[in-house]
Amino acid sequence: MSLRELDHNRSIGLQLCALLERGRLVHAFMFAGSGAEMRRELGLAFAKAVLCPEGAGDACGKCLSCRKFEDGNHEDLIVVSKPKDRASITVGQVEELQERLRFAPYGRNYAVIIEDSQLMNPQAQNKLLKLLEEPPEGVVFILLAESTDAMLPTVVSRCSCYWLEEGEKKASDDIVRMARDLARMIFEGAPFYKKRDALKDILDARDDGRLMALELIDVLEEVLLREAVRLSASKGPDMARIAAAEQACSEARRCLRQNHNTGYTLKQLCLRI
Repeated sequence: MSLRELDHNRSIGLQLCALLERGRLVHAFMFAGSGAEMRRELGLAFAKAVLCPEGAGDACGKCLSCRKFEDGNHEDLIVVSKPKDRASITVGQVEELQERLRFAPYGRNYAVIIEDSQLMNPQAQNKLLKLLEEPPEGVVFILLAESTDAMLPTVVSRCSCYWLEEGEKKASDDIVRMARDLARMIFEGAPFYKKRDALKDILDARDDGRLMALELIDVLEEVLLREAVRLSASKGPDMARIAAAEQACSEARRCLRQNHNTGYTLKQLCLRI
């Protein structure tokens, strides 16, 4: 499965596609929350894309690297898991990983998945921290965790963190329609009042207006990310509009989560995009 084919956490998958396409990968990622299978699904899809030399922001599914990955025998994929007879991932396992990474990968880089990283004991976390502080060249660490409560803040701070949701729900048809209409208006350069009118159902809502607004922003970002991946080779005005809209969405989400007025926040969003 590729990032664009994920059944869950699709918006995160698309964000990762955009990072890959733009060559903006950092050395360590953390996917926290959700169920173990969903975390593993996302972690494996991302690792496959990281290792693929042919894909445009995602795994191509056809090259030798992808075929090896799917067959479970890719030399540059390293998975660290808790031993069945232990309560935690041990410092010895991290030391073995450290030794393995002294050797160059077969391909262009390593993808290291650490499953249930919240189960690392403190000694193992401190040993891993040294790897994250001085990462070997050509290594992407992917930490999967149920939560970060039991993890050292210094380890978490070295990662680009993504928070997964349990049983990610499908957006309503009305929200999807509004998001697509708004995205179309962004590219057409529509005036403020048209964008505002497109959100009339949310602006008129009372009890659940904030939740609807947050859902709209999630879907709008997903639409914009899909378009960004498609236009990634371009540096034209559409890419500039997408970048500005993505920044405006992030700011609107922050305001809504801080309980700012929903109507005012959405109107500010329409002005900025």
